[in-house]
Amino acid sequence: MATEDLETTIPNIHDTSLDADDSTLQQRMHLAIHAYNQKSKESNIRLLRDCVDAISALNLPTEDQKVNRIAHVLFATEDWGQNEDFSTRPQSGPKQIGDYGWPPERLEQVLELPQVQRNCFKPAFSKEFSAILVEEMTSVVFEGREDEGVMPVELTAFFSCVSGVYSLDYDRRGLCEFEAPIEEGVSREDMRLFLESENTVSEDIEEEMPDVYEQLDVRGGFRFGWKTGLWGGEPVRQWHSFYLFCQRKCDGDDADINWGWRVVIHLESDCDEGIVHPVRIFDTIFEFLDWYGDWYNRLDLEGFLKDLVEDNEFGE
Repeated sequence: MATEDLETTIPNIHDTSLDADDSTLQQRMHLAIHAYNQKSKESNIRLLRDCVDAISALNLPTEDQKVNRIAHVLFATEDWGQNEDFSTRPQSGPKQIGDYGWPPERLEQVLELPQVQRNCFKPAFSKEFSAILVEEMTSVVFEGREDEGVMPVELTAFFSCVSGVYSLDYDRRGLCEFEAPIEEGVSREDMRLFLESENTVSEDIEEEMPDVYEQLDVRGGFRFGWKTGLWGGEPVRQWHSFYLFCQRKCDGDDADINWGWRVVIHLESDCDEGIVHPVRIFDTIFEFLDWYGDWYNRLDLEGFLKDLVEDNEFGE
């Protein structure tokens, strides 16, 4: 799936209980995911090109040293992933390169790697499974309440195209994926039990993420991803992504009293990296996708390349 266009990878956008009035939403989501995927690929290429230029300027004595230095960007190891287990993150695993084997022989060949052009999303589930998942998520969050459940129509449209999106993590920050909380194939009964156990309510947010609790009233929702980022070889960041039915806590006449499904990205960090927004709240999946794929423009490129050149985190 390295070079396929989104249209080829997802030839038939299926309807997971969207009515005719939502066909425009479904098409908008398809275009948004396509734009996100292209932006993610461009971010990956731009960073790797910057890394190649920075390493080339070092005038390292051998080509192996140059190639091994950039391997840390791709795999966080200089052995080009040959001794790593990628079973839990296949999207990051090595892929054979054309005619010159693995690993590449010259630094500039890195920009030709098939994995650099990998799509940054996971294929959609079947129509039936997607519909059941959205129904059960809604039912669990609104169980026992008098008010009628609010179906996450944006998520329905999202699942009609993909089951999740993720970062290849070349920037080494460990930004987590945003994907369905359960894999296809489980029974509806087991799905229900899992979702009931994973439903994130206000009390959980208050205890585990007080900075999110200060900003949101949460009725329920689910974790859509988590990942530990590294710095200097140590796990210092824990990223979480959630899809929550919530409302913002605001004072004054402009208070947002609208309940709705929102994407929340939360960062726990044990080191001072100048991260301005440890909590990101997106009112729509569209807003989230636009932000998520544009990580290159949020990167401290100067600092990143300084570490690469000085071999701080990328040591041999």
